[in-house]
Amino acid sequence: MLQPRRYRRQTPHGFTLVEVLLVLALMVVVAALAAPAMSGAFGRGQLRQAAQKLCTVWSQARLDAMSTGTPREFRCELGTGTFSIATGSVVADPTADPAVGSSQGVESAVFQRLVVTDQNGQTAIGEGDGDASVPLVFQPDGTSSDAEVVLAAPEGARLIVSLRGLTGSTEIRLWEEGDDRR
Repeated sequence: MLQPRRYRRQTPHGFTLVEVLLVLALMVVVAALAAPAMSGAFGRGQLRQAAQKLCTVWSQARLDAMSTGTPREFRCELGTGTFSIATGSVVADPTADPAVGSSQGVESAVFQRLVVTDQNGQTAIGEGDGDASVPLVFQPDGTSSDAEVVLAAPEGARLIVSLRGLTGSTEIRLWEEGDDRR
């Protein structure tokens, strides 16, 4: 004889709409908390890239001066990310327009300060928005003055890029509280 079928109640497969919405709400909260931290790290990465570009530009200017036998002059516009490399006659003539030369820039950073110290220990400091900085001249013999540039990101992070004039070596380091008194 036929036996009646027994129906087993099966456990549901999948998620309810309430569970899915709860997980989505949690993901939005976590993303909102993590976004500021991630944007700061992204900005610091762009600042480091700008500092590395500046090191590359300085090395290239030094090599160009040595290979061509004519000095190269680096100037930056403080308060912006714009700089220029001037050659030959512009460097020799102090009355020439310092903006003449190959104008370039660094992205996501501004030049806040440039300190140039020559071989005699004379220091020239460029500070202030919109002003052309003091010149940093790369000589044909491979030397230049020592220099320190403070690069700043919009969110406030700062790096110092240093140039050793005798050897042309560069260093990137974090800006610290006491660095603005130099």
